[in-house]
Amino acid sequence: MIEILENFEILKSSSLELDNLSLAGVKYGSDVNEFPFEKITDITLAPIVKGSSWSKAEGSRYYDENENELSKAEVINNVVQEGGVFHFYEKISFVVKNGKIREFSIYGAHKDYYSYIKNFEQFEEEFGKPEKMEITQAYGDMMNYKCFYNNGKNLVVWDVDQKAIVVILLRSDLVSK
Repeated sequence: MIEILENFEILKSSSLELDNLSLAGVKYGSDVNEFPFEKITDITLAPIVKGSSWSKAEGSRYYDENENELSKAEVINNVVQEGGVFHFYEKISFVVKNGKIREFSIYGAHKDYYSYIKNFEQFEEEFGKPEKMEITQAYGDMMNYKCFYNNGKNLVVWDVDQKAIVVILLRSDLVSK
């Protein structure tokens, strides 16, 4: 088992075997009942949640369709049963589908491992030319490059303005729309 947080170079591989990877000790494809629920700091896309709020003092709060507050345990159980996303403090996340961990996302400080990459040309030298790329624009300005590496089962988003990787996603069925 290769722990991504101990071997970031693996993310540049053109032939990742996701079932051989773990992120913060969570094995890709593992059963959600093996998940370290105590590490969860936020939950998104839980079907039961119809509203949420956050404060520094209280953290995340979740509400149902009638604006009744839901406990964190209720929301976790909903994700276990119906799917959603668990987040850890260090800004990594885990998508749950059909009772399994089906996606990893790295969008916090851990992605800064690649901060030595200073431009898109260097990015392509390090990660290779993407098999497919989508350019996001706003008001005529380029915002980011979504670089799809389907053999590697990953999507790496390069922010043009920040000149940095902003997110890395790993998922077995990753294809652009």
